[in-house]
Amino acid sequence: MTTFVTTGNLLNPSISGLNFGMYPAGSMSQYLDAYSVFNTNSAMNSPMFGGIGCMGGFGMNNANFYNNMAANSDNMTSLQFKFRSNQHALGSYNEIMQKNLTEMATALRNGEMGKASRIYDEVYQAIGKNYGEEITTQEQRVAYDQSIKATITNLYQQVNGYPLANDINENGEGYFENGFMQGLTLGNHHKNSSEETESYMTGTSIEGYRSKQFAKTVGKVLGGTISVGAAAGIGFACGGVVGAAIGAGVALLGGLISNNSTTKVTEA
Repeated sequence: MTTFVTTGNLLNPSISGLNFGMYPAGSMSQYLDAYSVFNTNSAMNSPMFGGIGCMGGFGMNNANFYNNMAANSDNMTSLQFKFRSNQHALGSYNEIMQKNLTEMATALRNGEMGKASRIYDEVYQAIGKNYGEEITTQEQRVAYDQSIKATITNLYQQVNGYPLANDINENGEGYFENGFMQGLTLGNHHKNSSEETESYMTGTSIEGYRSKQFAKTVGKVLGGTISVGAAAGIGFACGGVVGAAIGAGVALLGGLISNNSTTKVTEA
């Protein structure tokens, strides 16, 4: 007698007489019936099928499924647009920051301390807006002003390949020279020396600041006298220079014996 293997008797070896060397014919079908995907009583009522054993439940769950899929798709689309927008904002922020820090280095290396300070202020405000809320939240652990100054110092070196303090000190002016230029131009010159500019931008303290300010005063008086004297005549200028030097010397002596506590410059 020939036995034909069909779908039905393949799943029931007790009919076909085959036992595959594993289970007695008659027990294998029980395993298949209990665990097969063809067991409709268990599989078709599972959450994966939305409980399709119940036709009423099938329609309800199917609608919910597609509604949820549609909502998720909309959310994913909105999230992608938001992500791209944030990427663009961050990219623009980084490009502007790099541009400003590059221009700041150019100004410092050209000795234009006033211009460099104005660019620095823009960078400071930008970083403050970007990270200010978080810094303020952590104000017990992080000093707002010093944190931003440290960030600018690090970013400046990353962008320009040279320390900020070095660019300031190598291209700036001493106290006397700075004061002299202010007097000579009748105030049309940046008011900070290199050390003052470094203190303003990095937050470093200046030792003996009062005495150093008087050195600037000497230069300012001398430069101003020359400037005014040049307009009135050489004779007046020469006499004025001598008088200014004497007056500035007295002022300098007063500064040397005055309070020389450590100071940070807070104005550009």
